[in-house]
Amino acid sequence: VLYAPMAKILEVQLPQLINFLFFYGRLPVSIFLVAGGYLCAHIVDQRASFEFTRTIFKRCLRLLPLYFISIFAVLLVTIVLHPYVKDEPWTSDIPSVLGFLSHLLLLQDLIGEPSISAGAWYVSIDLQLFALTLSLVYLSRHFYKNFQIEIITFCVFLISLISLHIWSKSEEYDALAFYFFHAYGLGVLAYLSSKNRLSFYFFLLLLMANAVDIYMYPTPKSSVIFLSALAISFAQKGC
Repeated sequence: VLYAPMAKILEVQLPQLINFLFFYGRLPVSIFLVAGGYLCAHIVDQRASFEFTRTIFKRCLRLLPLYFISIFAVLLVTIVLHPYVKDEPWTSDIPSVLGFLSHLLLLQDLIGEPSISAGAWYVSIDLQLFALTLSLVYLSRHFYKNFQIEIITFCVFLISLISLHIWSKSEEYDALAFYFFHAYGLGVLAYLSSKNRLSFYFFLLLLMANAVDIYMYPTPKSSVIFLSALAISFAQKGC
């Protein structure tokens, strides 16, 4: 109802419902991003060395099989039904070979191909965010032989701060992990805040930065991100 050709028809027929879904129906995505960062931090917390490529590969094995099944299912239904509904204004066109391959490689948004499924972008972003966070951990461990978790905490804090004030404010970055990292990073720091005092201070600083951003640019999405991180932090402490 938001991303397919059907959206144009429904917007005329049910404008209030579409407006509600557009502004409020997508808010749970913000919760998923914060929770995803929190869960990713479990791997960050494993201070022993790990194989970067193998860890990413395991993540792909968890995400991609069901994603591929859904993409193939959508393609199959579109091909089968297209001869019967091709003249209807609410139907999607059969994707091109390039469009289909871009979905298999999770590149559809990066190269501007129309999405086959509304949820395809989230799989791509989740994998990007996971890879970006692990890259920070890997580089920190590579350059600092006596790895300390405070190093990765500072890196996540810094990138989250830039994402909050720069990248998340421009739609040109919305196909990249940097656009969403202020929410994901807040989840990472919510977990790491229980490890030592410095990590806790970085988490508080990022919470304060988000609070200032909410005051200056009040949006429901920003409030949900802030409250989700706060709730996770309290739940983690058993409050």
